[in-house]
Amino acid sequence: MGKIKDLEEYLETYFEIVESITLAMQFDTDTVVHQVYAAQGRGGLYELAKQWTDEFQSLYGDREWDSEWLDVITDFFNSKNKLTIS
Repeated sequence: MGKIKDLEEYLETYFEIVESITLAMQFDTDTVVHQVYAAQGRGGLYELAKQWTDEFQSLYGDREWDSEWLDVITDFFNSKNKLTIS
């Protein structure tokens, strides 16, 4: 049963990341999402969604959530999607 719960949590996180990427493509400009899409197309976005989902799960996978889960994942996404000037 633990593996199913882990899979469900991963898929929920993946869904939220993909939804955020979709919204970023529609409404945001000058973001990591746009940069990846311009350089690598949809395939790059597939990889980005997996990478950010894996990273979120690595950071928070063992945490017991209350209602703040969506706030934390939104903050995580927004921080990852900002372009940094180097």
